[in-house]
Amino acid sequence: MAEENFQASTNESGSAFSQNGKQHIEDDIAALRAEKTPVDPVQAQRQKLFQGAIAFVHFDAPSAKSNMMEALVHQDDLHQIDRGRYVHIHCLKDHKEYTGRIVEGPFFDPDVLKRDSTPLQFIIMNQGGGKMPFIPEYHGRVVIEILGEERSGTLLGAVRRPHPGSPIKPYDQSMMQSMLHLDGKICLGYLDNYEEIFVRIRENDKGIIPRNWLTVGTIGSGKSNTNQVFIEETLATGFAQVVLDPEGEYIFMDQPTDGQGVAEELAHFGRKPQGVKSITVYRPPLSTSKRADAVDFSVPFDALSPELMPFERTRRPCYPQTRRPRYFTRFSGHNASEINNDVEGRDTPLHA
Repeated sequence: MAEENFQASTNESGSAFSQNGKQHIEDDIAALRAEKTPVDPVQAQRQKLFQGAIAFVHFDAPSAKSNMMEALVHQDDLHQIDRGRYVHIHCLKDHKEYTGRIVEGPFFDPDVLKRDSTPLQFIIMNQGGGKMPFIPEYHGRVVIEILGEERSGTLLGAVRRPHPGSPIKPYDQSMMQSMLHLDGKICLGYLDNYEEIFVRIRENDKGIIPRNWLTVGTIGSGKSNTNQVFIEETLATGFAQVVLDPEGEYIFMDQPTDGQGVAEELAHFGRKPQGVKSITVYRPPLSTSKRADAVDFSVPFDALSPELMPFERTRRPCYPQTRRPRYFTRFSGHNASEINNDVEGRDTPLHA
């Protein structure tokens, strides 16, 4: 009986000690959490610079170019890497700010094993057939084109390069719109790799419209579609358009398209398929047109004043040899003056 009482007393004492010890540990942890350690301002600033970084500047290869650099990407950040993405680079050495664009990659390099090592090749080759060997840790590598140095919100030519280890951050929506000045009523589409950013042009900026606009690209790259969007958007803001159209690509722009998937794409912009409100298609005499309502149009050179025409010594009109367009399309954004259609049609050259 005495032995049983001793065992019970021992168990109760041990249980009480265990509870008291656990409580002391929890109190110590709470005290440590409540204790404020002094913050190093240099370390805090460094952590702020690295926050949000998706890559870091790598050391240069022997064949490096002045406007190109390599960067390393952690495996967990590879999903944020897209070719064409704009990035912001803060140099840790001199604190200069740079703007760049990812032009190559991402390429994948193993962390420990060499790429051509036998174990690594064995692991890669045995991924099929139901076998799933563990793939060693790896990282990404990209090539970035340095577009310039940022100074007071202006992008200037870069005469230096970011130092190794400098953090690289992606441009967010506000930074992209500010850098590229994407504002205005004329909307051309969304920026490549940035579906939330629309490419807009200021309709009242005469440095762009109507004097300085050129659409270039390879065959099938979308030049005609870009021009159609430009015509539609400028008409909507009050411009009038005159198009010399040798191929007849724009003569049905008053009709909404029925192309597959176009309505879904336009819904992203809050638009729906519709044609322009006013269009008149002109064609030279003796030419054919896919539009039944195309109007014959020609210039009666013999009815023009002699002072307007170049003459040879024989006083005969000398007409320049020019290529005659098949279609002459006029779009009316507002009440522009109508072209005189009552002139007698003649098969004469038109000035392109």
